[in-house]
Amino acid sequence: MDLDAFDLDAFLAAEATQPYDPYPPAYSGTADYTAHLPTAYEPPFVETVWESFDGTPLAAVFGFHHNAAPRPAVIILPPWLQRKTTPALVAMALCLHANGYHVASLDQRGTGISRRLSERPFTMGWKEAEDALALAASLRQRPNVSTVGLLGFSFGAAIATTALGLDAQRQVSCALGFSMWAAQDVGYRRGIARQAWLRYVKRLPDEALGDAASQYGTTLAELYQYARHYCFLPQISVPWLVVSALDDHESPPPHSIALAARAQAQPYTRVWLLHGGGHAFFHDLWWQEGLALRYLRACLGAGDDRLGTTPRLARKAYPDLYQPPPAGASSFAPPLRFTVEEADLLLPLPGDAAPPA
Repeated sequence: MDLDAFDLDAFLAAEATQPYDPYPPAYSGTADYTAHLPTAYEPPFVETVWESFDGTPLAAVFGFHHNAAPRPAVIILPPWLQRKTTPALVAMALCLHANGYHVASLDQRGTGISRRLSERPFTMGWKEAEDALALAASLRQRPNVSTVGLLGFSFGAAIATTALGLDAQRQVSCALGFSMWAAQDVGYRRGIARQAWLRYVKRLPDEALGDAASQYGTTLAELYQYARHYCFLPQISVPWLVVSALDDHESPPPHSIALAARAQAQPYTRVWLLHGGGHAFFHDLWWQEGLALRYLRACLGAGDDRLGTTPRLARKAYPDLYQPPPAGASSFAPPLRFTVEEADLLLPLPGDAAPPA
């Protein structure tokens, strides 16, 4: 497919007609519903160790289709401090594979099993994006892989943004992200992110990232530049769709609004703002799987009958008094009615500086 001709706005207009449930189960009468998420990968998925571009060993999982005909591959990028074995990520991987895609995922450096394999620390954007591109390049070298897409959740979506901005060779053909971190201020002084540093990393951000900068031969200021993920938007040259909910308790909704306003000025990027949905793994997981399948097929394999659009999870059984409305009824889709300046009145994104060269 000619990705330069792909119309993100037309795709979103069609998606606006799909039923979408923006409410938590207690509000939609589906409190008894249980999403049966898998706890482990199934064959033909294989967990292994993969070396990134700089020789850093990373814990990875691959699910290939064993035939010679090339088909698309999708790399799943987890949220910060979450492993590739997070049940919702395993469910998405199995769903993609069942619908015809090769699938890969990894524990980011400094997290999960990758932390046991190497003392190389995480950088909150820079090295993680380079790892994603290195994995994409590795997949592209396989004779049975035609194209590569990224699917990121939370911090994984932020990594995808940076990776796309750095991808001058177009190793990646498209990306989809949910609940993207638009940026983090110096020192991670705001909200839940700093709490996570203290609770899980047990070190202050400046201290941990300062050590990482020394290991990688750069500066703390440079790493914080990479944490302004939205600054890479102007460099992106393939379709990039971000879906965020305005009831997100981890990624500040004003940041999502400011990101959406900036994305609107870019030819390849759009941000779809849902009124509700939660963070990363949405309340309506059936819809989320379907959106991912429809988007990836439109970008990576339009006309390829081997690629399906059927969610793996069962849909909730809704009571007679409530049926999910079309997604367009509970969202803000481009064209937006506010400017960057108006969005920044809510909460300015930290530093509109150019990304690192």
